[in-house]
Amino acid sequence: FHGERAKEVFIGNSELRSLNRTQRARIVGLRNEYESMFQKELEDGIRQGKFLPVDVHVTAFGILAMTSWVSSWYSPRGRLSLEQIAEIYSDMVLRGIWNPAAGQLETHLRRVGRENSRRALAGAGAAK
Repeated sequence: FHGERAKEVFIGNSELRSLNRTQRARIVGLRNEYESMFQKELEDGIRQGKFLPVDVHVTAFGILAMTSWVSSWYSPRGRLSLEQIAEIYSDMVLRGIWNPAAGQLETHLRRVGRENSRRALAGAGAAK
């Protein structure tokens, strides 16, 4: 999202202070919900033993900052596509928080990929 909508992201980030109290509270509330979703995923991963016991708030903020800041430097004329950047970011984050005691990350990703593919196919079949 952020890489494809750099102008909107800039305006959203820089003009939050210009909103009235009610508007700002609504937007900040939505942002807090979004941040909470990331924190919940981290907490779930830690509870399941898949992620290392990291500081959930700092880690979530770091991931969000890293991924949203792409809007300030990404160019479609650059050497990497947004998909390639997303792959690099995903790899960097997962390798940083993955708990080796949970097994090999690559094995887990292959299994999850297969499960997601099966769900997508089952959903497509049910939609017919």
